[in-house]
Amino acid sequence: MRYFILLFSSIFFSALQGDAQKISYSDVLNNETISMDFSIIGKQGNNYLIYKNYRKKNYISVYGPSMQMIKNYPLDKIPDKIYGYDFISYADGVIMFYQYRKGRTVYSAALKIDNEGKPITDPYILDETKISNAVDSKVYSVAVSENKNLLLLYKILKKGNTVSLSTFTFNQALELTKNTLDILNYQERQNIFSDIAVNNSGDFIIAKLTRKPNRESAYAMEIFSRRTSDTAGMSVNIPLNEKLVDEVFIKSDNINQRFLLNTMFADDKSNNFQGVFSVLYPFNEKDSILSAFNSFPDSLRNSFTSSGNAKKAFQNTYLQNIIIKNDGGFIISAEDQTTTVSNNYYRRRDNLYNDYYYNYPYYNYGRYTPYNNFYRSTQFNYDNVLICSVDRNLDPEWNRILLKRQQELESANLLSYLIMNTGGMLHFIYAENEKSSQIINNIAISSDGDINRFPNFKNTNEAYKFVPNSGKQVAYNKIILPCIYKSYLIFALVEFAQ
Repeated sequence: MRYFILLFSSIFFSALQGDAQKISYSDVLNNETISMDFSIIGKQGNNYLIYKNYRKKNYISVYGPSMQMIKNYPLDKIPDKIYGYDFISYADGVIMFYQYRKGRTVYSAALKIDNEGKPITDPYILDETKISNAVDSKVYSVAVSENKNLLLLYKILKKGNTVSLSTFTFNQALELTKNTLDILNYQERQNIFSDIAVNNSGDFIIAKLTRKPNRESAYAMEIFSRRTSDTAGMSVNIPLNEKLVDEVFIKSDNINQRFLLNTMFADDKSNNFQGVFSVLYPFNEKDSILSAFNSFPDSLRNSFTSSGNAKKAFQNTYLQNIIIKNDGGFIISAEDQTTTVSNNYYRRRDNLYNDYYYNYPYYNYGRYTPYNNFYRSTQFNYDNVLICSVDRNLDPEWNRILLKRQQELESANLLSYLIMNTGGMLHFIYAENEKSSQIINNIAISSDGDINRFPNFKNTNEAYKFVPNSGKQVAYNKIILPCIYKSYLIFALVEFAQ
């Protein structure tokens, strides 16, 4: 297996998207500060839509082609306080999923929004759940099929030594087409459930990990699956060969008719990760499950670490993105992340798990976190990125290392990266500080591992600080990036030359 380091001397240049980018900034609005919550929905018709929540007010901001503000549509029929939200975009509009609590009842609801940013229906109440006061108010999660024809709402509730997994499948019209209930065995403070992945036929899977109490990594893995034609689900044990694994990422590969699971693995409880464990779970139950432990070569470990301790090179490296290729292979990116609080070093992993369920935002792992005093004694370090390619048979093809050093106090908002997928290349967009200026880098990798360095962002306003990891790709060659200006939050549309 080959590996390569992204150094300036080792990169060839390309004329594609060559010399400059066109950047259009939105206006500074006095009521939109860095404490605002938001989600970039994307391009709808001729407009760009951004959801915002500020001081318990929910609204959709509509921007024109040059990020000029057109209108704000208040979401008056949504409660002031909501717990989690998701937006599913279609050609003719958007569906917003959200949940809220009244007393001891949590409601899951949905709202349809047109391409002008205006709500066009009353909220749909999809389900409700009675909870105890001690339970987290976020009960529901949403999984979407790749073709967006199936919307799977699900909840996992603990009761004694079992958990109930309830799913509700809706079509695009928000009509309920299927409802399932499965009871799974559960061990207090030992079992962890991944997110659910659903394919275009409505089949879904979820991974259950088992770890020892107060231990971080898991020593056992099961996959629970339910096909649309089944009256009950099925659990399958996945052998780990006495290795330990981290949290599981799942994606549905509809072209090749299988689910893909990936996690980091270690040989011992020290969490010195040795490589990536991958599982191919076929849609057809008659086909065999394929799995592989792909260890990182020593040469890669030596190049990745900045401490000189190759054994611990990947101790704080976390999977972030999985991109499936048409031929069934896939590309993984993982990032080295550490945090120091009040001069006490700890890993981000220390607060990763709750008792029995984690729900990481897979499609927007770097969601912007509104600033508050909690972070004022916190230092975030986001460093090298590992990029691995694996073929359809789970054999490793190549590895690349993106060398970077990012450090910020108070918040990690300015750190990490955004991936822009242009079909033949994955562009890694990230910020680095050079003296008092912010430099925005654009380094791309092809499906064959070829490396391209594109020019840094040009004509940027030095008063604005870009927030790449909370941006979103809105067209083949366009992204929207949040920007911090003094204490305000604005948005920039970046268009790359073709």
